[in-house]
This record gives sequence, C-alpha cells and structure tokens, in this order.
Amino acid sequence: YQKAAQVWDERIGSARVQAKNWRYMAFGSLILSASLAGSLVWQSARGSVVPWVVEVDKLGQVQTVAPATTDDKPSDPQIAWHLARFVEQVRSIPADPIIVRQ
Repeated sequence: YQKAAQVWDERIGSARVQAKNWRYMAFGSLILSASLAGSLVWQSARGSVVPWVVEVDKLGQVQTVAPATTDDKPSDPQIAWHLARFVEQVRSIPADPIIVRQ
C-alpha cells in the first residue's frame, strides 16, 4: 500500500509542480507584458516628432540634411517639381470606375 501511495504521490506531485511552474510563468509573462505596455505609453506620452528635410540632387546624392523649420520656404524648382508630380498623378488615374477595374 505504501509503494502505491508513493507512486501516486509522485505522479500527482509532479503534476502539481508543473502546474505551479506554469502559473509562475503565466504571472511572470503578465507582469512583463504590463510593464512593457506601461513603458510604451510613457514613451509615447513624452516623445515628440521632429521632421527632417533632406535635399538631394538629380543623381540622388544628399546635399542638405537639417531639421525642418516653420520659416522654410520652398524654392521655385521645388514647387515646380511637386506641382508636376501632382498633375502627373492626378491625370494618370481615370475617374471612370469601369476603366479603373480593367
């Protein structure tokens, strides 16, 4: 009887130990997840977005890299390029939905 009780205790005991270990792992994961979520909220609340302006030449080489300022005025070639790009994109998409589906 003692041997059977010991075997049964070993089976149930190991299952209990495994269940306890899984609970520890689950609570540890919960704490880790909550702390990461809290740090993400904290980082999002204190962060600010700083836009940067990168000017490139015709070959794609970088000419100027600087933070964008509010008093920055685009040059005439920049305005012309953006206007030409806008017109090209507007004219390249037909307004007829049947043609768009084709």
